[in-house]
Amino acid sequence: MINSTHDKKLKKLLVSLNNRLTPTVYFICCNTEKLRKIIFKEIESGTKRYRHIEVDLTPHLVYSLRDAINQFVSEEVKSSAPLSYAVHFTGISSSLFVSDGQQLKKSKLAEELNFERERLFHDYPFITFVWVTPYFYNELFYKAGDLMSWAVDRYEFIDNLPEDITSEIPYKQPLQTKGVNKERLDRIEKLENLLDRLNEENPRPRESYQ
Repeated sequence: MINSTHDKKLKKLLVSLNNRLTPTVYFICCNTEKLRKIIFKEIESGTKRYRHIEVDLTPHLVYSLRDAINQFVSEEVKSSAPLSYAVHFTGISSSLFVSDGQQLKKSKLAEELNFERERLFHDYPFITFVWVTPYFYNELFYKAGDLMSWAVDRYEFIDNLPEDITSEIPYKQPLQTKGVNKERLDRIEKLENLLDRLNEENPRPRESYQ
């Protein structure tokens, strides 16, 4: 799924990474998980000077990226020699909305990223990758303008023809057997593949989310 536009951006990104003299923060925007995984593999294979670590924040409600670093990044990485590691934070976009009773509302995560920007750029010895959806990426420009003016290393990789998965949701009937079995494992694998192809570019939250 790497087209010519992606390829040019990717080459620019790899040159930047391979010539870094100091740690910094990269913001990478992708509109499908499938594309994100492809770009990640290209970054990993094209920058052998770093040890790449993924930190999935999807299961966690993140109020501050700095707090997430302190909680989920090992002391070994946080005290490592400068530019030894590249730490990739994924799933942070899932913390953009928080529950408020029976409704959802936007969290203060984007604003908090703005407040903590200086520490994010200067307090850690590793390269920080923040992987976001297009919706969250736009929120950062709107809510964290100072942060985005600092973040010169930001790249958008957009699949303009994401696959339509709406007619492919399998298993309309529940499984007849319980426990771990081939049918259940096959269903999980197919649903995970569908999730990877889901287009996240233009979500439309309910008005009550605003």
